[in-house]
Amino acid sequence: MDDRDKDLTHLFVRDLDEIPVPPRSAWRRAAGRETTAMRSSRTLLTAGAVIAVLAIAVIIGFQLDQHQQSAVPPSDSRPSTTSLPNAAQPAGLLDDRFGLLIQIGGGFAVRSESGSSLGQFEGYAPVVSPDGRQVAYWRDSGGRSELRLVDPARPSEPRTLVTLPTTERGGGGILWSADGTALVLPIYSVATFDGIDGGPKTAVLRTLTLNGGAPREVWKVTNGRVLTPVAWERAANTIGAIETGPGGFVNAYDVVVTDANSALMGTTEEVHGRVVGVQGSSDGTRVLGIWMDENTVHIWPTRNFSQAYPVGKGGTLYSARWRPGPSGQVWWSVNNDVGWFIPQTSSSAVMYGGSSPLVVGPFRPDGSAVVLAASGVGRRSTVLVDATTIRTPVEIGSDSVVGTVVLR
Repeated sequence: MDDRDKDLTHLFVRDLDEIPVPPRSAWRRAAGRETTAMRSSRTLLTAGAVIAVLAIAVIIGFQLDQHQQSAVPPSDSRPSTTSLPNAAQPAGLLDDRFGLLIQIGGGFAVRSESGSSLGQFEGYAPVVSPDGRQVAYWRDSGGRSELRLVDPARPSEPRTLVTLPTTERGGGGILWSADGTALVLPIYSVATFDGIDGGPKTAVLRTLTLNGGAPREVWKVTNGRVLTPVAWERAANTIGAIETGPGGFVNAYDVVVTDANSALMGTTEEVHGRVVGVQGSSDGTRVLGIWMDENTVHIWPTRNFSQAYPVGKGGTLYSARWRPGPSGQVWWSVNNDVGWFIPQTSSSAVMYGGSSPLVVGPFRPDGSAVVLAASGVGRRSTVLVDATTIRTPVEIGSDSVVGTVVLR
């Protein structure tokens, strides 16, 4: 990973080496275990509650105090592995209409799900469009940051959309609009404050419409923090962003609104505590974050952090991620289980289980499958699992998967 992007990346898996790798035979699914009892208490947080961060850390070792739980855990009865469906052709899950973005030294690569290499790119912070057919990323060229766009099915045809001056650098966490026609660009100054904490002297957000026009600055901070957009409710002209400081934890949550006269308005709420894994829903209307000290997921409307409410489960919470599409599901890994819940209905299910903790990685753009990962010292195990029906996980290698794409 490029050193300049370490504090800006919005993925929530940083050191998978802290998680032991389960043997291949240990991957299994807890079939049929489903409940609607996990009803979250929708207590409002105070203005000083902790909020969301982008981070790339695997979240380990923070036990949820039972008196802080805000949801009833599902029944702990677990079917034996003999009750699993017989996956006679597990490789049938792989579909070369889809591909994977793989992190490599100095950039990233595109390959099909079955393993065919399609191309490599020099650059950093790649982010896939909602339909999976475009990848936006930054590339350094001649001392300048270039914003590039490429169709993963045509890797030889990238195009440059924006070239920044030498005084600015592109940051991680580029955000797509839900319809895939515009971007929010995080940009920060090369000049930094003195001292061990440092931080950019200026951090800005600019919107860019892909069908033409120049980037438009919509938000700016000069406090040494890094700005990262996390959700864009474009119909309401509302962008949710986080400000991160030393240590990579969130210091503030910002709501940026453009009114009918194109005048910008914004509010900032200071944040205290350790929050990671911040991500907006597919439609940009809601945000989730992981409260490390509580082992809970908090969910709030993009435009109103004061309405955040916690959803918890006994055990250690490792990751959480929205599933793309209209289901409204949030997938999470707790202890050795991976499951989902729907905030509005309080329904939930445990989908997969193993002998060691897992991390929920990227979904296919259509939400039909998801990457799960575990890692030990010098070794990584990555599998693709069906997110809709019961299928045996299929190994897809040991590489770090940072996104999924549509190839045809």
